Amino acid sequence: GMTGTPVLNSIEDLFSQVRFLDKGATLGTNYFSFRARFLYDKNRGMPKQRYFPDWRPQPGAEERLHALIQPFTTRFKKEECIDLPPLVETTIPVIMGPKQEKLYNEMKEDLLTFLDGKEVVATMALTKLLRLQQMASGFCHTFDGKDLEISDSPKAEALKEILSDISPKHKTIIWAAWVFNYETIRKVCDELKIGYVELHGGVPIPKRPEIAEKFRKDPSIRVVICHPEATSEGINLVEASYSIVYSRTFSLKHEEQSIARNYRGGSTMHEKVTRINLITKNTVDEAILKALKQKKDISVKVLDGLKEILT
Repeated sequence: GMTGTPVLNSIEDLFSQVRFLDKGATLGTNYFSFRARFLYDKNRGMPKQRYFPDWRPQPGAEERLHALIQPFTTRFKKEECIDLPPLVETTIPVIMGPKQEKLYNEMKEDLLTFLDGKEVVATMALTKLLRLQQMASGFCHTFDGKDLEISDSPKAEALKEILSDISPKHKTIIWAAWVFNYETIRKVCDELKIGYVELHGGVPIPKRPEIAEKFRKDPSIRVVICHPEATSEGINLVEASYSIVYSRTFSLKHEEQSIARNYRGGSTMHEKVTRINLITKNTVDEAILKALKQKKDISVKVLDGLKEILT
């Protein structure tokens, strides 16, 4: 069994992998028995109408699991296996425009009020958190299902400045989590007369390898607009010496897979690989990036310390 990310969200991730390898000899064949052995439900005992499960490792569970699987596992870091150029990561903060800040603060207060109320439902809280993230990226998703641009959002202008500087000499991946962001990025590329292709959920799966190859080989194509779910394992974009994260998901898997698209074997064609995090200052953008750096998946722990994220 081979994987670069055996535990993305929780130690629960190990169960199916180990069972596949040894047919249950180490951790058993029943998932629920495994869960009872190594985890506990922090929210056990909550009122039924407010209950949602929150499985956490029991004290010492990580150490016990490590001792069990250590005899038949080996870990190699990427830098131990291949020679790679430096990975330079930088964060560029942008400040919200007045209209954007007003909308964002109204939604933030609504979410905080919602959390102080009696009926706290995890999925609804996550939806409100997603709305904050969308506003930080430059648009609002309305109750009737429409996406509306926030006219004074600074991210697009910041992206334009970055691309105008690097695109003549470097190919670039632009990562975005929302369909509306794709259109914003297209407009920026069109204004700068930069050739681009797209790899996201709107592109049929059979066409994606062909598009990736066009980005790699065609010198007129300087940008590829990507969603990490559509460009996971198997897509090689190593010709890009830059990547820009315009908006991101809460997923640690998406974060790590997006880094691996152009920081991998073959990256030695560049002196360095640069990853730029485009962050809207004083918003949930900062909290998401911080949590991912600490190897936490916010979508799983959305209510854990949420007020600290927003205040």
